[in-house]
Amino acid sequence: MILAFYLVHLFRLYRVLTCISWPLSELLHYLIGTLLLLVASIVAASKSYSQSELVAAAIFGFIATFLCLASVWLSYKISCVTQSTDAAV
Repeated sequence: MILAFYLVHLFRLYRVLTCISWPLSELLHYLIGTLLLLVASIVAASKSYSQSELVAAAIFGFIATFLCLASVWLSYKISCVTQSTDAAV
């Protein structure tokens, strides 16, 4: 999928494809990647009984998942606060 984004950017196809919201598609791309990283970390944690290598991999996977979520949060300034609708009359 990253190859598709690279080719679209390389050949400047984003100028032609105006029906796609590119910031939203990039956000979904990062969220899907973060979710897959979380799933891989959970699988590594569940299989890591008495194997220190898998325990370390699971810990680093959870740290990487947290950092990816923080990156998405800070990059797209996602907020859970509702905006006020002050209407001046």
